[in-house]
Amino acid sequence: YVVYGSMEGGLHIVDAETGKELSVFVPKEILTNQYQTLIGENVVGAGLQYGVDAPWAVDNQFKIKNTTTGPNTTTTYESSVLNIYGGLRMGGNAIYGLNIENPASPNLLFHKTPFDSDFTEMRQIWSKPTIAEIRLKGERKRVLIFGGGYDASAYETANANPTSSAGNALYVVNASDGTLIWKTTGTGTNSKILTVNSNVKHSVVAQPVVRDYDSDGLADMIYFADLGGQIFRVDLNNLAQMSTSVNTNIAVRVQRIAALAKGTYTPRFYDRLTTAVFGQGSERFVLVTAA
Repeated sequence: YVVYGSMEGGLHIVDAETGKELSVFVPKEILTNQYQTLIGENVVGAGLQYGVDAPWAVDNQFKIKNTTTGPNTTTTYESSVLNIYGGLRMGGNAIYGLNIENPASPNLLFHKTPFDSDFTEMRQIWSKPTIAEIRLKGERKRVLIFGGGYDASAYETANANPTSSAGNALYVVNASDGTLIWKTTGTGTNSKILTVNSNVKHSVVAQPVVRDYDSDGLADMIYFADLGGQIFRVDLNNLAQMSTSVNTNIAVRVQRIAALAKGTYTPRFYDRLTTAVFGQGSERFVLVTAA
């Protein structure tokens, strides 16, 4: 199947071989705020309207099934998870999770907006969420990691250079239901689900990057950049979550590793960082590249 968003306001699922459309998902934000996109091609006075304008991430996991009939064994691969996740870019302030194992009848996994108490910093989600695994209360959990998004009220004016903006957060949520596991932002009180860093004060638009340094399949570090010319590293400690009954703060720290604004010039990072590991004698270092 091919899944794509469209400017007329729908997320389409089509058969990749025949092109037949199986279903169209229309987000609530389109019906509420962008209904002009659904009227027709010759709308007068509606202004510029946006639909499902952001790229979505696909999480497809498969299981092997062996069927034996007499002397013959047939091996097939069946999906155990087939979920998609994404936002609307300038179509609205929201992120969705959908189960599309039955493409003709998708099921809503979750819908998060700034009206949800744990996501008040959220604005327009422009990039794919990053899919990863961490340990939570002794169990491996599939998670989504994404930034707070683009604050159109702060950056859609000429020569905008705000000292702070909304979208100033990084979220880690349960991939199955969108429940917040952890976040960082610029204000609040440190807790098991929040790490406060006063420098996280600008919109985080670019997709976060995850590194697994000990090859155990669990995320160890998260790198992300913002529209204020800053780059951050989040250090995770999965060993702190070995207990099956205690939910501790999985983040050791949120560290700013670059602050590149100078005077009135502020570079903005809209796209994901690239990371690479290099050896240097008996040591190793990580090169982080931003465009």
